Amino acid sequence: MSNTRAVSTLLLPDWRLLLNAWVLFFLACGTYIGLSIITNTLILTDAVYYQSFAEQLTAERIQAFLSLQEQYAWIGHVLTPLILAVKMGYTALCLAVGALLAGYDGLTFKHTFKAALIAECVFIAAAVLRVAWGLWVLDVQTIEDFTTFAPLSALAFFNVDALSSWALYPLQALNAFEYLYVLALGAALSWLQTRSFSEFYDLSTLALVSYGMGFLLWLATATFLLLQIS
Repeated sequence: MSNTRAVSTLLLPDWRLLLNAWVLFFLACGTYIGLSIITNTLILTDAVYYQSFAEQLTAERIQAFLSLQEQYAWIGHVLTPLILAVKMGYTALCLAVGALLAGYDGLTFKHTFKAALIAECVFIAAAVLRVAWGLWVLDVQTIEDFTTFAPLSALAFFNVDALSSWALYPLQALNAFEYLYVLALGAALSWLQTRSFSEFYDLSTLALVSYGMGFLLWLATATFLLLQIS
């Protein structure tokens, strides 16, 4: 009887966990959408676009592009939840597979998904700092001034002008916030597993291996695709 009850408890969804996950998910989506609006309104202004494309396009074509961008900006906002869900799902899948192989039966996909959502706060903080820096410190004259601004990434060790376009993303992706993200995943998994941080070291190692493998796979795939279209 006790075994049947344990199995039923494992199979039944934890509605409180799911509800909290949805709240976190939509808060993250709203934050990213808000940061996107601020960036496109206050940092990447019309003047920045004119400065960036003045030698390639006429003023009329730049204005037409800006009008088109403004008209369809809502598409990017609508796609934000989908993109974030895919990202969270991929991270959660990597963690769930790693947890299964490591013998952490109590860490199901819904727990790893919530851990990924909690740890996303690291990337949200990075995005907020980047936008704040772009608003008040960085002198943004062209689009590249902002899009290539990544002081805590591997890109900071290279001359951006000497790099091929395909190399920019992978070098930006290798940054200090990825390491902090792994630690946040370990902390979140430990809390969801034991309601304490007693297994922080072990689960951070699990996150480093499982998420790290998934991250490198994604990075290799993205770099290959960028090479094909460059």
